Amino acid sequence: MNEQKPEWYAKLKGDPIREKTFTLDKIHQIEQKAEEYQIQVQPRKRKALVPLLIVTALAAMVLFVVIVNKDTVGQWFSDNNQTGIETPIPTSPPPSTPTPTETSKDLRVEITETAGVLWHLLPFKTEDVSSMTVLNENTGKEVSIPEERNYIILQSLNWIDLTKAKAVNVSGESYELSALLRLHLKDGTVYAVPYDINNNVFDLGEPDSGNSFYYSDDQTVLLMQSLLNPDSQLAELDRDMDKAHNEDSSRDGKRTYNLDQLMVNGNDYAGWEKELESSSLDQPEIRYYDSGEEKVKGLNIYDKGGIIAISRQYVFTTNQYKTSGGVTVGSTPDEVLANLGEPSSKSASKWNYNLGDYQRFYLLFEENVVKYMVVLIPL
Repeated sequence: MNEQKPEWYAKLKGDPIREKTFTLDKIHQIEQKAEEYQIQVQPRKRKALVPLLIVTALAAMVLFVVIVNKDTVGQWFSDNNQTGIETPIPTSPPPSTPTPTETSKDLRVEITETAGVLWHLLPFKTEDVSSMTVLNENTGKEVSIPEERNYIILQSLNWIDLTKAKAVNVSGESYELSALLRLHLKDGTVYAVPYDINNNVFDLGEPDSGNSFYYSDDQTVLLMQSLLNPDSQLAELDRDMDKAHNEDSSRDGKRTYNLDQLMVNGNDYAGWEKELESSSLDQPEIRYYDSGEEKVKGLNIYDKGGIIAISRQYVFTTNQYKTSGGVTVGSTPDEVLANLGEPSSKSASKWNYNLGDYQRFYLLFEENVVKYMVVLIPL
């Protein structure tokens, strides 16, 4: 059955590439439509041009005014720059400086007497002192003395003999202020005592009098070194001794030793005292007042820091010094026990060895090895 095809089917069946569809009639129709569109659009374009012409005219007028009055306009910009209208460039604030410690209200300890012991001449009582600080004159920093060590300063001040502890070799020219020792009383009063670390002296007179210098004791030497010169060998020794001092110790009163066991390189205290008499010092002697012997003595360092002589004891710091059994700096606790046996008393870092009732030798440990060997004078 032959079904009749619609008219559009015949048109689609043709070849659009071979058959010409863009004829002259089509071209004329397109041109006519384009002319009609131009007639409709032109009035709109004219209306859009009006605002543009107005803006252009105004800009031309402004430019004309600027050119004619260029000197006046230039002066206006110059004036505005001078009056600060220009946006400032942000800058970093200057570094802040620490506020210095206020010492102007401190009271000086000024002793006018020339004889006697200082404890009854001080303007305050020991029990009135609540705390102490040390103001470093070189750095401007003020540090607190640990409360448990205040007794060192108070003991040194109280037992200064104004005749025997006087620093006769220190004058105003050789004195150099290192620190200000500040004693804070419970009522808020602060007493100041100038201190010279190089000479180990307190200045207990009128300011700049130059004749009132007195030696402090050996413990003050070590404490002040620890506070003012913390990297020094003496400061390290002070910290180690203070640590051992604060430790609990156990005692074994039954132990006995031979003197030969406790000698170092064949010498006891008296032997080392004689041997070091002619030895050269690593640094100038630091003098101090020994209230026990009531005389001025010297803290000395020998053999490139290998031996420190202080307060009736010799401290050995290197392994070139040994006991007869071979105990030395660097020995372990087991090696010490094998050579010397159990100590008379010991704490975590200190082992003491006595002869009878007298302590004659002790060891200080650090990190489980001997750090110092110490020979003492029998008292």
